[in-house]
Amino acid sequence: MIQGTTKKRKTPINSINKDAAKKAFLESIASGANISDAAKAANVERTTYYLWLKKDRKFRIALQHNEKFAIQAMEDALWQTGIAGDVQAQKFFLCNRRPEDWKNLRNVNLSGDLNINKAKDFLEDIKGMKEITLNNAAA
Repeated sequence: MIQGTTKKRKTPINSINKDAAKKAFLESIASGANISDAAKAANVERTTYYLWLKKDRKFRIALQHNEKFAIQAMEDALWQTGIAGDVQAQKFFLCNRRPEDWKNLRNVNLSGDLNINKAKDFLEDIKGMKEITLNNAAA
C-alpha cells in the first residue's frame, strides 16, 4: 500500500517484470485498446505509462508503431466491409479520405437583410386570412 493512502499499488515494477509489462501494454495498444485498458492489461497504473512515455525512447517508438498498426487494421477492416457492399462504410471511407469530393455537408448561402418585422407582418396576414376563410366557411 502507498504510504498515506488507502489505494493499493498494482504489481510492483522491477527490471524483470517491467519488460513484460511494457510488452503487454504495447500488445494491447496494437489490438486497439485505449491507454486505460492497456494499463490494466499490463497491470500498471496510467502514471506508469506516462513515465515510460517520458523516459523510454524505445517504448515511445514502439508505441507509435503499435498505434499505427491498430489504425491500419481498422482501416483494412473498414475497406473490406466497404468492398463487401456496406454503403455506410463506403460513405465513411470516402468522406474521410477525399472530403473535397465526398463531403457530407450542404452549403447554403444567404444574402440580403433579415427583417423580423416583415416576417411578423406576413404571419399576421396569414393568420387573418385563416380567420376570414373559417368565418366564410361557417356562414
